[in-house]
Amino acid sequence: MNLFSCTSNEASNKKIILEKQLPNTSYRIFETKTKTNEDDVEQCAKYVSYKVTEDGFKIRGADIYNLTSLLLNINKKDIIISKNIDTRFFEIEYSGIINDKNNKELLNEFLNKLNLKIEEFVQLESNYELYFADKKLIKKFESKNNKTNVLVNGVQYSFKNISLSILASSLKDIYQKNFSAVENTIQFDAELESEKSLNKNLEYLKRKYGISYKKNKSEVAKFKITKTNH
Repeated sequence: MNLFSCTSNEASNKKIILEKQLPNTSYRIFETKTKTNEDDVEQCAKYVSYKVTEDGFKIRGADIYNLTSLLLNINKKDIIISKNIDTRFFEIEYSGIINDKNNKELLNEFLNKLNLKIEEFVQLESNYELYFADKKLIKKFESKNNKTNVLVNGVQYSFKNISLSILASSLKDIYQKNFSAVENTIQFDAELESEKSLNKNLEYLKRKYGISYKKNKSEVAKFKITKTNH
């Protein structure tokens, strides 16, 4: 999937910075001066691509924030990178089983190559806890199929067959704030305008779908990337 997509005209060179061949796993990591797609066409600054292949995955146009977010399956807002770390772009070609353990090992190998390390800590932050305030209202939008889909067309988000947890995760990505869900008993369809403010979309969710929230504090895992001593 292209997390962001846009095009330019020129391609750039890339160099391999890390290569590993194991019995069941292999990967190559490239450093690039600019972001390019699979046709080596230069892309804009927002471009990031993650594609699952027959035997693994490919990532293109990613910086350290993107790679950490994709490999650890965490939100970019929960990643802190020291200011003295330069910005570069990377590509990964990975073959093997895709799971949390392999992804974490790959990330650590990558960071170690750059003389970087990652540390996890917990921080108390505000959280929006979503719940069904009006189950009769949300039942009107209960999904009639079993295929989950989230689409963005620039000004609107379209959700098909989602749970409250998927909505919470989507809102977290959109607004870079913490969201969680109390229950996942109903699969529903919904739409939101992506250009609306958080408060307006929260009001809209309550008015149209009967989805409200409680604001509280929760512990959030944070990941800090810094330079190693050597």
